[in-house]
Amino acid sequence: MVLVIVKAFDILEWVARDPGRAYSLTEIAEALQMNQATCVNILQTLVAKNYLEHLGRKKGIGWGQWPTT
Repeated sequence: MVLVIVKAFDILEWVARDPGRAYSLTEIAEALQMNQATCVNILQTLVAKNYLEHLGRKKGIGWGQWPTT
């Protein structure tokens, strides 16, 4: 298994539990027992690919628009 891919799916599955809610980096990292630096790198990739959305510095991360291409 590729660990970073497993962690990315863990994040997506965790956020998908309540897709209308925004989550902080700390909240995601702690819930998944993940190093914050690793978590932020994965989150940045998921945001860049539109799986998640950065809602602003105070609001955090939320469900994004699935890629259409």
